[in-house]
Amino acid sequence: MKKIIYLTYQVFPNDKANNIQTIKTIEALNKLGYETSLFFPDRGKVNKEDINIFQYYGVQKEFRITKLKHYLPFNRTKYFKKINFVFSSFIWSYYASKKVLSKSNRNTTFYTRTHWLLLFLSRKVLFIIYECHKYSKIDNLIFKLINKNNNVLLIFSNENLKDQFKLSKKLSSRSFIIGSAFDETSFLNPPPEKLYNKIIFVGQLLRFNQSRNINFLIKAFSDIRLKDFNLVIVGGPESEVKKLSLISPKNVSFLGQLDHKKAIREIQTSEVGILINPDDKHSKYFTSPLKYFEYLRGGLKIVAVDYPSHKSLPIQDNIFYFEDSNADSFITSIISSTQAKFKETSEIALFSYLNRTKKILAEIARLEGLEPPTL
Repeated sequence: MKKIIYLTYQVFPNDKANNIQTIKTIEALNKLGYETSLFFPDRGKVNKEDINIFQYYGVQKEFRITKLKHYLPFNRTKYFKKINFVFSSFIWSYYASKKVLSKSNRNTTFYTRTHWLLLFLSRKVLFIIYECHKYSKIDNLIFKLINKNNNVLLIFSNENLKDQFKLSKKLSSRSFIIGSAFDETSFLNPPPEKLYNKIIFVGQLLRFNQSRNINFLIKAFSDIRLKDFNLVIVGGPESEVKKLSLISPKNVSFLGQLDHKKAIREIQTSEVGILINPDDKHSKYFTSPLKYFEYLRGGLKIVAVDYPSHKSLPIQDNIFYFEDSNADSFITSIISSTQAKFKETSEIALFSYLNRTKKILAEIARLEGLEPPTL
């Protein structure tokens, strides 16, 4: 059995899309016969007797989890947070890579989303899978430093993101594009009955500590044209939920933070899902939203802001676009979406985590000249 170590600076449990993707990828790897374990920092954000990670994410096939010490203070001051994060992740990555490498062998494959870990691990004769989901100058620098490496597979969330980096021919040939996915085991089958005119938004109410433009949704649903529609918002933090609840009309409700399976139940009973993000470069061009694939699997029509990142998503038949921050355009799209029928397609099944992981393994097989797994 091939051994894979998923080493990351993320912390768990956490309901961010990237954290969900990490857990579901590890679970899929184990289901496909790869002995995969998770190593992450103990940053002190979660108690020792914390929520059971497997229960929190609805994991069916458990795997080994190891917390590694995080010696530096984290988020103890409101000043220099970005510098503190970069410095802390650099130091921890150096320590963690040395510690984990000492317990691994030449047949171990490493998987990470942390750029400093990519740098330190790439110095060894080991295979490294690196998922890149946003642009940064640090990533660009590291890609230049490893531009001749034969032991790296780079994964980008979309073509726009990959094009931001100046990759060498070698690294470019060792990279590929794959978006997010959904967890098939989280969905009820047969699905529950949908509630008439139920619209849903699922996700953190803040992105990189900036508002996701939820105020725009609240204002739009205050319009008399949407008085017969109900907007359900799933996500935290709780402080933002309390603040926004005070200014919301009766047809807007906040469920706060839900575990993944409960959030999926809310999706499955909805008619329409909303994709909206702040007006920043990452949201406009580079994101591949997890909730888009969950909305699709849940049989929802989707109302999305007309960003290039959304227009590059697969299966566009059920998307209704609106102009960014244009209430009239948004309201028209909501009404149009509820009047349309969801267009079923067998393609949706291709975007499960199990199929996503098979595609990644097929890329590894291509690079190593091996027989790829059956998709």
